[in-house]
Amino acid sequence: MKMKSKFKLCILYILSFLTSVAPLVIYVVINRARYISTVTETVKLSIGCMICAVLLLLKLLGKLKMSSSTMTFGVIFLLSYFLKSITDDLLVLSFLALAGDIADKIFFHIPIKRVRENIRIDKTADATAEKVGEMLEHYYRGGMNVEKN
Repeated sequence: MKMKSKFKLCILYILSFLTSVAPLVIYVVINRARYISTVTETVKLSIGCMICAVLLLLKLLGKLKMSSSTMTFGVIFLLSYFLKSITDDLLVLSFLALAGDIADKIFFHIPIKRVRENIRIDKTADATAEKVGEMLEHYYRGGMNVEKN
């Protein structure tokens, strides 16, 4: 049961991530000829996409915390520089990112929360059952020793 829940949680995290990025990836793939017209643009776009993927992964894991405005503006600058070839479509891309994020929250955040809660409950139940088993064994073993003496 435990392994099944952990596997299910892993699958939900993967699907959650894919749902978040799917609208953007599909749009960029459809319009790729427009974005990768030169080698320089292709390299810059690749670096920008890697930065975006890392930021999105950190966000999904709950580890994305921008500690200062300087950090936030630095990330925005880097993304703007590396993704310059697609910033003309910023309105469409931001809408697709919003749609992916909303779909992720609707379809995956509640199931992920439930599975994580079930894993926690199972761990608590196993620990309680183990402790009760030890106490009963100790009680019955101690009771038998008293009667024999």
